[in-house]
Amino acid sequence: GFLGPAGSSRSPTASSSAAGGWTAQGEVVAAELIQALSSLDPHARSTACQTLGQPAYRGDLRVIGQLIKRLQDHDQYVRQAAASSLGQVARRGDEAVISALVTSILDSDASVRRVSANALGQVAQRGAQAAVPALLGRLEDKDGGVRRAALKALGRVAEKGDGGVLRLLLAKTADGEGFVRHVAVEVLGHLADEGDS
Repeated sequence: GFLGPAGSSRSPTASSSAAGGWTAQGEVVAAELIQALSSLDPHARSTACQTLGQPAYRGDLRVIGQLIKRLQDHDQYVRQAAASSLGQVARRGDEAVISALVTSILDSDASVRRVSANALGQVAQRGAQAAVPALLGRLEDKDGGVRRAALKALGRVAEKGDGGVLRLLLAKTADGEGFVRHVAVEVLGHLADEGDS
């Protein structure tokens, strides 16, 4: 199959050249993985998404475009794997990926929302116009894991000293879930300017 063991000669990391270009074998592997994204088998699509999240594919626009398409997959595990891999391979500040994740963060499945929030925190730059409001909107998510992921991502993308963000973070220190309160306090401390209380 196309997904040999990590150490096999068919792994994308083993087949990329020292100069960062693809060997002919690496191109075949990438093409097979992209083809697997269209499989009727959701497990094959999910596995292909996960494999395309490897560092060898970082910044590969063809891979990123295909992963963005999989954010619309009917299978929640495929959407989750696509969001996770986008967080790994997209370049920081990639507007197309940020836009796709801002939509994905509203997914009907809590795991997809959580992974999308994590990925948004990895891809969006500090102060990103679309990312911050999307993450703030997830602070009231019914799922505690999503709220925690949104808080952590805000710690990476919100501007330090932003009063509106700080007020919302302060409110999360009274969240019904202890693990959410803990992260809210941590992020609040990170984003508050010196001298703020």
